[in-house]
Amino acid sequence: MPSNSLNIFSSALLFLLWRRRRAGDGRLVTAKELHGDLTTSDLASSFTAIDLRVIKKALRRLEKSGFLESRPVPKDDNTQPGPDPNGYRLPEEGKTITWQSTARIVLELFHHPHPPVEETFFVAEIIRLGLTQEDNDQAMTRDDVVNQIAYCVRKDYVRVDESRDDPTRKIGSRHLHCTPRVDAERSFLERIAVPRRPPIREWDTPSKASDAPDPAVGGSRP
Repeated sequence: MPSNSLNIFSSALLFLLWRRRRAGDGRLVTAKELHGDLTTSDLASSFTAIDLRVIKKALRRLEKSGFLESRPVPKDDNTQPGPDPNGYRLPEEGKTITWQSTARIVLELFHHPHPPVEETFFVAEIIRLGLTQEDNDQAMTRDDVVNQIAYCVRKDYVRVDESRDDPTRKIGSRHLHCTPRVDAERSFLERIAVPRRPPIREWDTPSKASDAPDPAVGGSRP
């Protein structure tokens, strides 16, 4: 596993901030608030005796690595001495994946039994999982999946091997494999990813105009 891997504790902090943002809470959150979240949420059994100083140190490390942004927030009690505490949140255009469907896609590639995977084959596999778009809850199309893979390439989660790099492969084919970054952030990605469901059978998928039966031949158009 890469040396810069997120540990279980750092992943839990990211997950709490991710969950707040998903619920519409984009506020800057202090270490004290996150300490309360850790000790009262569904994660409490894993972090019952965690010290506030440990949380502050982990948050600073996550910010330094580019996972979080921060700035001072007003104290709850202005009579308390000292500077205002720092508040933390996930950036809007942050370093890590935050879409549940995208996390599932890279984890499917990470756990694929035959990497590197030919792109069109992998896209078909993902479509059969029946993932939905984050912004409108509609079923992801082939274009949606391709766009998500392209995003993962730009963010350095996925690498593409062109066929010209391997004369044994079909001309024009592209093969996908994960970068070490997926393994480094896997504990967080597994927390947020859409739960894996059995692949949808082809005859269960909604028909599209291009897939409608051709009355002339009694079958689907190619």
